Amino acid sequence: VQMRCLALVSHNGMKESMKEFVKANKNILRHFRLTGTDSTMKMLHRVFDGCEDVVFGPTCQSGPLGGDAELVALMCNGML
Repeated sequence: VQMRCLALVSHNGMKESMKEFVKANKNILRHFRLTGTDSTMKMLHRVFDGCEDVVFGPTCQSGPLGGDAELVALMCNGML
């Protein structure tokens, strides 16, 4: 069974809330292949540091550089 991918994206003003969400839901999120924009992926790598069972998908550009659109393109092309 292929691991399902979950893309996480948050507006700059919500980055800390996203981090708290990830921390509170680590045990659920580790069952997904996690992907997102650059700053979100950096945060995910920090939060899951040392967790050998966590799988990361591609890191997209920062949101202002088109990362949100890049995630959508990957989804539309079946690459996530």
